[in-house]
Amino acid sequence: MIAAEASLVLRIKTEGIKEGWYGGGSIAFAVVLVVTVTSIMVVENDASKGPFLMSCCKVADDKGIIPVTVVGIGTEWGLLMACISKENGEETPVHVCLNGVADF
Repeated sequence: MIAAEASLVLRIKTEGIKEGWYGGGSIAFAVVLVVTVTSIMVVENDASKGPFLMSCCKVADDKGIIPVTVVGIGTEWGLLMACISKENGEETPVHVCLNGVADF
C-alpha cells in the first residue's frame, strides 16, 4: 500500500490527476484483491478434503506428523510460480511504469 501511495503521488505530480492515478490505483487494487482472496481461500484446512496442508499452514492445537512428499517446483505453489514467472522478453505495462518511477 505504501508503494501504491508513492506511485500515486509521483504519477499525479508528473502526469496530472487524469492520467496519473492508474498506476497507484492498480497497485492498491492488486493488494486488496490478493489479501481478500488469500484470506478467503487459505484461513482454515478442511480435513475432509484429504490429509494435505498447503504451504504456511499452522496447527492451532494438538500435534501430528506430516510427511513431506514434494518440495520446490513439485508443489502446487511451485508449479503456479513457474507458470506465472515465464518471461517472454516483453515488458508489461507495469514493468514500464515501475522503470519510469525508478528513473524518476
